[in-house]
Amino acid sequence: MTQHSDLVTLLGGRIRALRKQKKLTILTLATICSISEKHLGQIERGKSNASLDLIEKITNALGISTYDLFVQYNHSTKNDNVAMHDNLNDKEIIKELYSIIENVDGELLQRIHRVVKACQD
Repeated sequence: MTQHSDLVTLLGGRIRALRKQKKLTILTLATICSISEKHLGQIERGKSNASLDLIEKITNALGISTYDLFVQYNHSTKNDNVAMHDNLNDKEIIKELYSIIENVDGELLQRIHRVVKACQD
């Protein structure tokens, strides 16, 4: 699995775990976000990318910040596949982040930068 698909899978698993934690059905969350159940299911399974606009809709619907979606991991269940990297120290996290972003194109790098800056606020 590539680092990009790892990230997509982790994000999708995180969305699924939070949706279930909030006791929302996939239909309910999809409807709130104005997308199809199929599309949300693909995102949750890591088969489809979510745009930044859609990520914002999802986090708003879940009542969490974008920061919480990307940073706070749920340790409650092994099957959620969202706590894969929760035991990394700061140096390991920086190294992993660098390896993920070092080969992305300029537009995606700008988006990542905006997400990180938003997390700092």
